Amino acid sequence: MAFHPFWNLMLFSLVICAVRLTVGHDGSIDCGRRKLRSVYLILNGTDAIAGHWPWHAAIFHLKDNRMKYVCGGSILDRNTILTAAHCVHSVYGVIPRRYVSIQLGRVQLKEENEYIESHDVEDIIVHPQFSTYSIAYDIALIKLARNITMSKYIQPVCLWNLDYEIHSVIGKNGTIVGFGLTENDTGSDHLKQALVKVMDPLDCIETDRVLGALLTTEMFCGMGLSGTNPCNGDSGGGVFFEISGKWFMRGLVSFTPARANRTDLCDGKKSTVYTDVAKYLKWITQYVDARVLHDETEVIVDYEEKHRLFDYTTCGQFSNTSNLPWYGTLEKESFFDQAYSTCAVTLISEWYAVAPARCFSNDDKRLQVVLKSKTVPIQRVIIHPKYNSSTYANDIALIELYSPVNTTNPDSRPICLHTLTDQRFEGYQNLTMTKLTVSSSSTVPVVYLNSTGCTVRYAHDGVKLQTNQFCAQKTDEYSVHCWDIPAGAPLHQTQTLGGTERQFLRGFQLFAQSCRSTASTVFVSINEYMDWILFNMRYNDPVEAESDHSAIESDWNNLKWEPNEGWLRSFTENICGSIWQDESSRYPSIPWLGWLHANPTVTIADMEHDAIAMLIHKRFALTAAVIATNRAQWRFLSFGPLVEYFTCPTGDCGYIIQAFDVRGITIHPGYRSSPRRNDIALVELWQEVADTWALTIQPICLPWTESLRRSKPLSLTMSTIDLFFIFNRQLVQVNSTSCQERFLLNGYQIKQDDIAICTFRADDERPVAIIPGAPLQAKFNFDDDQRYFLRGLNYDHFESGEYTGQMRIPNFNLPYLFTDINTFLDWIAHEVRRSYVADYKTLTNASSTVEHFKSDQVKQLPIRNTRKIRLFDFKTCGAYYRESMSTELIPAFVPWTGTDYRTDDYNELYECAATLISDRYVELETGSSRDRHRIQKIILHPGYVPASLNNNVALIQLTEPAKFSKPICMPVIAEVRTSGYERSNLLTFVMNYEHAKMAIEPIGDRYVDPIYCQKYWNKLNYQTAPFRVNSTICIYSHPVDRLARESYPAAEGSPIFSKHALQGVERYFLRGFSLRTGSVVSFAPTFYLEIDDYLDWIMDNMNDTLHLNDLTFDLTKTLLFN
Repeated sequence: MAFHPFWNLMLFSLVICAVRLTVGHDGSIDCGRRKLRSVYLILNGTDAIAGHWPWHAAIFHLKDNRMKYVCGGSILDRNTILTAAHCVHSVYGVIPRRYVSIQLGRVQLKEENEYIESHDVEDIIVHPQFSTYSIAYDIALIKLARNITMSKYIQPVCLWNLDYEIHSVIGKNGTIVGFGLTENDTGSDHLKQALVKVMDPLDCIETDRVLGALLTTEMFCGMGLSGTNPCNGDSGGGVFFEISGKWFMRGLVSFTPARANRTDLCDGKKSTVYTDVAKYLKWITQYVDARVLHDETEVIVDYEEKHRLFDYTTCGQFSNTSNLPWYGTLEKESFFDQAYSTCAVTLISEWYAVAPARCFSNDDKRLQVVLKSKTVPIQRVIIHPKYNSSTYANDIALIELYSPVNTTNPDSRPICLHTLTDQRFEGYQNLTMTKLTVSSSSTVPVVYLNSTGCTVRYAHDGVKLQTNQFCAQKTDEYSVHCWDIPAGAPLHQTQTLGGTERQFLRGFQLFAQSCRSTASTVFVSINEYMDWILFNMRYNDPVEAESDHSAIESDWNNLKWEPNEGWLRSFTENICGSIWQDESSRYPSIPWLGWLHANPTVTIADMEHDAIAMLIHKRFALTAAVIATNRAQWRFLSFGPLVEYFTCPTGDCGYIIQAFDVRGITIHPGYRSSPRRNDIALVELWQEVADTWALTIQPICLPWTESLRRSKPLSLTMSTIDLFFIFNRQLVQVNSTSCQERFLLNGYQIKQDDIAICTFRADDERPVAIIPGAPLQAKFNFDDDQRYFLRGLNYDHFESGEYTGQMRIPNFNLPYLFTDINTFLDWIAHEVRRSYVADYKTLTNASSTVEHFKSDQVKQLPIRNTRKIRLFDFKTCGAYYRESMSTELIPAFVPWTGTDYRTDDYNELYECAATLISDRYVELETGSSRDRHRIQKIILHPGYVPASLNNNVALIQLTEPAKFSKPICMPVIAEVRTSGYERSNLLTFVMNYEHAKMAIEPIGDRYVDPIYCQKYWNKLNYQTAPFRVNSTICIYSHPVDRLARESYPAAEGSPIFSKHALQGVERYFLRGFSLRTGSVVSFAPTFYLEIDDYLDWIMDNMNDTLHLNDLTFDLTKTLLFN
């Protein structure tokens, strides 16, 4: 019999649950139950015992005038066998039924027993989409010519009509049985059984890249434990899982890759591919007896065993800190931590809680349980199988938490349950319901109502009460000082347990209700669902559950960088990947998502380019290479909620964002635009992100450890922008085969090599247009919190050429493609290391002419023009007008500061700060009044050139003395000059809008070495002459601390100064003034012209005869002598 080459290697089966074929009182036929009782261990590759796999069928083909065993199958009902399509199909089509025979109850091929049945075939039904030349839809049904006689050796298996998502069995062990080839490549005469573990599709593809082009979503992979895998002859057999004593069939053996040297034999060391039976349930049920389908509500509970899941030593006890420690809320998890409550939940054990089923009707994957002591992600939600959203029948769900709650904490104790049937209290005495107030939660008594009156009352509202629902009436006490109660709030029943009064869960509130409502309240009776709850609860080993979590944290904490590479430790030493959001912010932002733009002050026109980058380090960000190809265009990178900045009604909202100057962009050397390859670029900033912005601007984590790269995240989230609005979407990763299929369905062809990471929208997620470089973020539990790690950057495979900022019309049905960050980690680390090493060499190899500037200590020589020192008044200069109000940030009126106003030819007003150095200067503020002065003349430095920082200084002469203002001191006297000063100890002005005053703040660690300062300016302004290193001070932007004070650098021209004691008084001496305000509200590094080199020029240009104009007598007529 000829077979397609794929089918020469068929093998496998999983095991799920068992059922007896007996007709119940409701007419159902039992399935998936063994009738033979014995003590028996399942070992890999061992012989099966008669009656232990009573649903296994042996399929024979007529060859050479005798029946020969070829495949396995599984009994579904009295006359139906399920097998693989290739077992009953040849290159000529479906094998004629007269050539096929089915034998049941057989465990040995060469030995006959009285319980073995042989059946002829009535019909063979192959899936209509199956093809001999494809491996998809490999499933078929065989209809027998007569009914099966059921016995303890022959029984049907249950079809998998449980959770059909593959993640429900990934990592679980199933059982396969068959007569396939043994390790000696000979057929087994005895039925063998083995355990197989269901694999994640991506892990399966990693083990064998060939499978990447073959796997579809209707298949799954498995690997035999202890090296035992299905092989030739096992095809068509089932993969079975046991669930509470019943066996279910989840898959059937389809194919295994062939050996390199024998294409007709399977490679037992490789993964096996199974047809996912759950995905074909609708097709199968057309041909089987409906009575044999597993009743999802049927549960068989070992009460004594399940009783051990509960802690009855502390359950149901009120605590001093939390009156209802089992009360929690179900909140929608937000990417921005702005969750909102949807329903109430009740904690029933360390791993489980209950809530209404309708609370999970849409996107349960993004819900979390919030208790007073902690917030816990949800591992899975089990909805009652007969829940009806229209009638509210069976409106109950069991919530399994991602990690156990510490029930020894008095704020998170579970409520008690009546787990044993003989302990269940069916009465309605001692009932109390939940009461919530602003500061606490408590209980108040309620009275049980007759069901007849309650039914009539709610019938008027179109609600038909079910038999497992009842009503209770609140007391008058409840309506005083209360909050509205959400659906799911628990109803308590007080009973004595162990000599203490305990609270047992009697039900939960079906509908949300106003606390002022006088209507009766409907409750779901929890006792009616106790068996269902216990049946679905399982033992979770905390050590096993947290092993991956612990490995991630341990590997992260033990991550080692090379010695003297502190800059690389910046990847891991800060709190990367955490989302914190200011509650006052209307438009949340992602702290690592920034916008590249060309203009110093970001504009809406800049935002139309949608050029985004992800901060990964204090000084580095990642973006798509397609964006960065025009490197000269991107001069700045801004972070923060730009939508709030642009919609600010006052214009004083610059503090909410910070802009950084881009030092350079490195595009990956392997980048290709078509077909898209290595679409990644590294953006380097001149300035490191200040720690004071840690809550609102911080890097996303990178997956530096192997454990992180191999672990499955809690979720995958994609963030994209439209103009400056951020949109987030939950995604699911799909394999390359499914990815190609989705593209083909939409008219696009894509090669497997063009797919790095392929994703699609999660269920119920609305489509959104995505831009190049949009991040794919993986969320993990980490360090008692949840962190986001960068998984990829979006690329558009079908967009060729350079980036224009104009997005194609999106096809929302296409998958999203992402560059895999994991493959670029070494390149990122290399580029960061290279940059820091280059800077270190620049500093250590500085020329001797600027060697002394490596230290911020400034030594000063005596000035030349000592004659004009007398023009400065050192008795009153450099003092405050009023006393300081704070030692850290000093609000004060400073009498030597002023503003120079001018208008251009278009009548536009320009402002620049000015500093009074003698009694002749500019416009000054004096309290609530202003001391205004007209300018006599302005003297520009002769070496000044527009658009350059060199010699950018001017001396302004006033028409009359500034009588109500005092000048700053000039550093011209010997006792000040000999002491020198340190640049890092200089002071600058900032504006403190919290107090609406100017403030003084030290430079501190914001001081930049002149070598860096020179490099920065040369890089930024390569078309202009470099400034003189020894005449310019460079400092980082002001590190705004949004939580403590809102302060911003003062205007261009504002002074930088030092403090010295002179004649017993602390006075301030001018050391320079700012030359530029930088970008976006002056957050870029700021240059200050150091005044010392210009003191002689200043005094040379000061008129020492101006003070004679202020005398009250004529010196030409009167001489005065002392």
